Amino acid sequence: MLASLTRRITEAGFLLGAIGGLALAWGAWSFLRARDPAPDRIRERRATLAGGVLMAVGFLLALAGMLTAGR
Repeated sequence: MLASLTRRITEAGFLLGAIGGLALAWGAWSFLRARDPAPDRIRERRATLAGGVLMAVGFLLALAGMLTAGR
């Protein structure tokens, strides 16, 4: 049962990390293609913030999954 929980935590962590990476890439792409950066700044900052938070949570879940696997 613990191995199954550990695997699910690790999978959720990697999934959130991947989604966060996509959000960061989308924010960077929006920034690069923006002709007038003022209207898009809020959206870019939100995408970058959301991506960073998702990646942090994802990697923390992956770390927690790996740490509980050793027990």
